[in-house]
Amino acid sequence: MTDIDPTRSTSSGLGRRPFLGLSTGVFAAVSGIARALAAEELGKPHPPLVPEDDPAIGVERPQLVATKGAIDAYAAYPRENATRTPGIVVVQHIWGVDAQIRDTVRRLAQAGFVTVAPDLYAGLGAPSGDNATDYAPFSAAAGKLVDATVDDQIRAAAVWIRSRVGQGPAQRPPKIGVMGFCMGGSIALRAAIDDAQVFDAAMIFYGKVRWGADSNEGPITEMALSYTDELKLPIMGQYGARDTSIKAEDVRHACACLMTSRSTTKLGTRSLTIRAHDTCPVRRRTPGSARSHGSPRTYGDHAVCCWRATAQEAELSGA
Repeated sequence: MTDIDPTRSTSSGLGRRPFLGLSTGVFAAVSGIARALAAEELGKPHPPLVPEDDPAIGVERPQLVATKGAIDAYAAYPRENATRTPGIVVVQHIWGVDAQIRDTVRRLAQAGFVTVAPDLYAGLGAPSGDNATDYAPFSAAAGKLVDATVDDQIRAAAVWIRSRVGQGPAQRPPKIGVMGFCMGGSIALRAAIDDAQVFDAAMIFYGKVRWGADSNEGPITEMALSYTDELKLPIMGQYGARDTSIKAEDVRHACACLMTSRSTTKLGTRSLTIRAHDTCPVRRRTPGSARSHGSPRTYGDHAVCCWRATAQEAELSGA
């Protein structure tokens, strides 16, 4: 599986301030976390914002039953949950299910979602991503990922969420969304198309929109966007306006196609929201690169805010 370079960008001088382009009500829901972020310098590891012993959540490491064998996962859920409690499958970035992703899982659980992140690197020999600053050591494992196997593992995570309340693999409630970051954003977008019978909404953090192409050089083609006719789920995308790995112009073309596609016509404009930000979430500062990819704080903070908005559009808490 090939994917984008998470360190490419146009300017080393770009700032990486958090984006919270949502309503005041949504922001207030995570204002405690936002205040905690204010004291932190962006791009550095930090203690978890929601620790594993938080009294409002439960944490476990289930094994998911996939076609090619069980795989490890990391899960968290509200202490008070029921059949209708909505779920989220979080799809890892290239660093795997690291401390940042695990904290995001817990933050979403604290916000009221049964959340699970399958370890797509299980058995592939990937190193731990905790506090890693270089993505190169993970490229070999990422290159071994097979789309069909990954998709099956993502479905297995959704099955686990439903099975814990006695429901069938595609039975509602609960409704379940899929959320992915970078490499995982691409996987989540694919799941929104290929597994619409399993999922009810999707949240894409800068997953690629140019499918079937090894390069992003030149104008995007109709073939690379043909998948937009098949998208039937409510979806929100978060992209950096100056990111050269996933071009803002490509995102605009994808948005335009989705707004005029056959599938979107059935659902109306609520089936897509794309937010192209002048800056995008940061993780680590890479010399010479403005796309310092994915902050341990901004991931979860924006994930909670954006997912609340997406969940509202998808009516995830409904039947």
